[in-house]
Amino acid sequence: MKRTLVLSLILLSAAACKKNDKGIEPDPLNSSEVFDQDGISAFDDKNIEVVTNYTKIDTFYTNTTSDIGISAKVPDGDSAIFKFTVYNYPVNITRFSSQWDAKEKYKIAQSDFDLDLLSLAGSVPVTASVTYLKTGVSRTKNAQVNITNKTSSFDLFNVNFGMTKEAVKTSESKRLGLTEDKILGWLESSLNAGYLGKSSLFSKSTRYSISGSTYYEFEDNKLVRVSEIIDKKAENFQNKDEYNVVKSLFTRLGASKIPVEYAPATNTTTYAQDAVSWTKNGINFKFQKRDFELKSGKLSAYALSYTKGS
Repeated sequence: MKRTLVLSLILLSAAACKKNDKGIEPDPLNSSEVFDQDGISAFDDKNIEVVTNYTKIDTFYTNTTSDIGISAKVPDGDSAIFKFTVYNYPVNITRFSSQWDAKEKYKIAQSDFDLDLLSLAGSVPVTASVTYLKTGVSRTKNAQVNITNKTSSFDLFNVNFGMTKEAVKTSESKRLGLTEDKILGWLESSLNAGYLGKSSLFSKSTRYSISGSTYYEFEDNKLVRVSEIIDKKAENFQNKDEYNVVKSLFTRLGASKIPVEYAPATNTTTYAQDAVSWTKNGINFKFQKRDFELKSGKLSAYALSYTKGS
């Protein structure tokens, strides 16, 4: 579980933050962060729940990484080095930033890293240190990241066929991070249909998921079909690598044939004219071009639909 990671040092220069090219100091820093007497921010324990979701078509996770960071007040003319360790092993710093406070004549420097939660469990010791180069003073803080692992089981995504519309709305909005989103969040085009403006289809490296939507259909307030809609502007692949991701997905899902082809020489994408259907693990799949009723009107688009198999 313990892994040796590469040490990363971030050297932050205070001089670069003083004035812009017109000689004007930035506005005073407006920060709600609380610092101790040494000028170091809080580095508190964290409790994180990692959920492994087992479905009939895939396995996915919630909270695969956690952002761990610390901030420090760096006096004018000084610089600071940040270091983090997990189980006493140094880790790569992934982000840093700084902002000059013209009134107090120091900058707030902040650095953090992404903790890989899938490779860890239980109580994980994390140490953060800040070393000021001008004075040689070093400050260290320790925290525990308490990781709880849970599992869940669904037909697909975060839903089971037969769930009510309200239950689907709550569960899927949370899964796609759209609970509070007023633009991409849940909309209903009829009593028997609702949709979210985001998709997990081909989510690794294609535009399908970026511009797609997930559509849910109900009968007697019970979920009977889920469709992942491909937006028209994402239909055509930009390169062979993007096509290969899609091809691999259909293969993994057990498709009877790949319903889309790509010709790199002419940069053209061709979709099967007839629906492609198959069954795997009790889920019926169908890829086709069909009509969807949205609040903005009727949409004809390619989509991969899922229904409960026999």
